Amino acid sequence: MLGVGIDWAETFHVVALGRPGEGVVQVLRIEHDKPALEALLEQLRALEPDPGEVRVVLETRHGLLVERCLRPGSWSCRSTLT
Repeated sequence: MLGVGIDWAETFHVVALGRPGEGVVQVLRIEHDKPALEALLEQLRALEPDPGEVRVVLETRHGLLVERCLRPGSWSCRSTLT
């Protein structure tokens, strides 16, 4: 299982990757654009090929990042906002 926590910002995002029993294993900064997001998703696929084993927590409900994560076949995503 791979946990992905995304701290939302308007121009870039900070992404923390973690695993049960290991805690945070990597912290990344990604720009808020499609190429950077696709590169992040490729990296996530390399770390955990089974989408059902990736948990994503976002700090927002809208935008490019949310739309991409919510596509069919993507990972389990939820917003920290209600």
